[in-house]
Amino acid sequence: MIAIDSQAFDAEISRIIGTPYEICGSDLSGMDCSGLVKYVYALRGIELTNTLFSSSVYCHRMIAREFKAELASGRWLKVDSPTHGGLVGMGNSRVVNHCGIWLNGGQILHATGGVGAAMQTAQSLKVQRAYTFRFYKWQPST
Repeated sequence: MIAIDSQAFDAEISRIIGTPYEICGSDLSGMDCSGLVKYVYALRGIELTNTLFSSSVYCHRMIAREFKAELASGRWLKVDSPTHGGLVGMGNSRVVNHCGIWLNGGQILHATGGVGAAMQTAQSLKVQRAYTFRFYKWQPST
């Protein structure tokens, strides 16, 4: 994994905000939630290859199954507390159907239809969409 300093990471996050929503998109011309996660992790030198993060096969009906498969790869550690730059799975108590990046201050960077890439507080997502959250930390291969 390529180390990226916090200031550079935060500056890149600022560039992502406002990117239009595009199903199957994974760059600054347009992205969906999985494309956003793939883009952010690529900034850190991490290539996500699971189909959840491969924009060519993204579909809302598939996200729960694919998210579960990505986690089963053993490259993610489920954690109780979120970490800056960590993966957030969002959904109900049984299924993850949306994903984003946790940022300091209780903010989540995510991409959603009608809005595009935006930062939103976890509290507002919890209230507006009745989301529950699952937090994950990348564990590099040894």
